[in-house]
Amino acid sequence: MRVFLLAVALVLLIVFLFFVKLVHTVHAQEPQANVAEITVFGEIRDDMAIHAAGKLIAACEEPGNGPILIVLNGPGGDIDAGGMIIDAMQHCTKHPVNTLCIGACQSMDAIIFEYGKTRTMWPRAFLMLHNGYLNASGSLPQVANQVKLWNSYIPVYEHEIAARAGMTYEQYRALANDQWYVRADDAVKAGLADAVQH
Repeated sequence: MRVFLLAVALVLLIVFLFFVKLVHTVHAQEPQANVAEITVFGEIRDDMAIHAAGKLIAACEEPGNGPILIVLNGPGGDIDAGGMIIDAMQHCTKHPVNTLCIGACQSMDAIIFEYGKTRTMWPRAFLMLHNGYLNASGSLPQVANQVKLWNSYIPVYEHEIAARAGMTYEQYRALANDQWYVRADDAVKAGLADAVQH
């Protein structure tokens, strides 16, 4: 009787392994969508933003692509250059554009990160958000015009980031007033990230 039970168990094991191999083979043959990866490393300036936005638009138009991943690590940079990348992200409606912060995503890098459909951070990564800065030169009327522009431009980002994080604009402004540093786990709790990639 014992030999018979061992033989039945062996047959069942062979059948199980056959089905596991069959299922694995079927899944391996299914077409996999390519993930287009675009890196945004370093200070965000016009030339880098033009390059990143161009790659993003091209990846968006590629029919074989699946999600697009923007990988970020940098100290921030020009808000108008970063706005070009965000506009390209929002222009892409054919594929989800996700973001991954792998180190320090500060200032404009953090703002770009916030516009990912899915926002993921490495465990030791951090965000730094702050209220807008302005380095201006020129005559007083010219500087006043720049201040007027940025005072209408920057709150758009701040309102959208606050709303997605589930806080009021005033709460966001208070936290970002003196530079708000947020580690990955805390960013998830604060609604500034969706997941930590372990």
